Amino acid sequence: MWLSGDVGGTKSLLQLQVVQRGESCHRESFASADFADFSALMAHFLQRSRAVIEDVHFVCLGVAGPVIDQCCHITNLPWVIDAAELKARFGFREVILINDLQASALGVIELDRMQDLKCLQRGKPQTQSPVLVCSLGTGFGVSFLLGSGHDYRAYPTEGGHVDFAPKNPQQQRLLNYAWLQHASLSYEQLLSGAGLLLLYRFCCAETQVTPFDGVSPSDVTQWSQQQSNVQAVASMALFGHILATHLGHLALQFLPRGGIYLAGGITPKILPFLRQKTFLQTLNNQGNMSHLMADFPIFAVVNEYLGLLGASAHAYGMINNDD
Repeated sequence: MWLSGDVGGTKSLLQLQVVQRGESCHRESFASADFADFSALMAHFLQRSRAVIEDVHFVCLGVAGPVIDQCCHITNLPWVIDAAELKARFGFREVILINDLQASALGVIELDRMQDLKCLQRGKPQTQSPVLVCSLGTGFGVSFLLGSGHDYRAYPTEGGHVDFAPKNPQQQRLLNYAWLQHASLSYEQLLSGAGLLLLYRFCCAETQVTPFDGVSPSDVTQWSQQQSNVQAVASMALFGHILATHLGHLALQFLPRGGIYLAGGITPKILPFLRQKTFLQTLNNQGNMSHLMADFPIFAVVNEYLGLLGASAHAYGMINNDD
């Protein structure tokens, strides 16, 4: 039996699978903030699953933060996850930590292309070309794949934490507005749930309107889709422009002729915006390199278990290598 997990700042998914069949025998989702640390969450999951710990040989966790010497300080939670400590506390045979975007990239290989993907741009896909994976959720993550077929290797980055570069006067005002609250402004601070709220407050300030109290990112996306709030519509338009521009920049860096996959919890909720012509026009408008952009296939991932799929695949590879 093996255990895989996708550990994020907002929610954590854990799953037990039987080695012989590869089938999920128990899977649950938890609000991460409900637990003081990850060990408490793991103990709770094992108790609820009624798993015999001696039967859980391999554990692979995709974790939201950089993994250094098999230890991770979760970016948006006061958690430290240490593979050696988990192994010692629970008696697992092997525990491996990988970055959550590395797990998402591995998950892309496992997707059902008919059910799990929505095509935004067909492009001209090429095998043995880089694949770019970006995730919109509690944070903004970037990873990539190199290889072909099922023989891919996934590489994590911390590309979401590079500084935001404004493209026009409105975005310069946004940067000035954010500087009143933050020493710097990264793309993660804009292309995330918290970022959507920052954009909403900025658009309220621009129009001298008091923002509503207790607004959630879901509220902003819903109001925008319903066209029921001017500031929400403006903030989503700004979100889409910044996202498209940054994806275009990343595409020029990676030349992902194997595809660009936009994942994360926010992506399915903003699918109507991603399908607008203006989104692709902005993404593909890259100056004298614009002629390259239409060649890159672009997909929205609507499978919420992408990171779990990747962590599970990695765990299964550990088992096969052990054999």
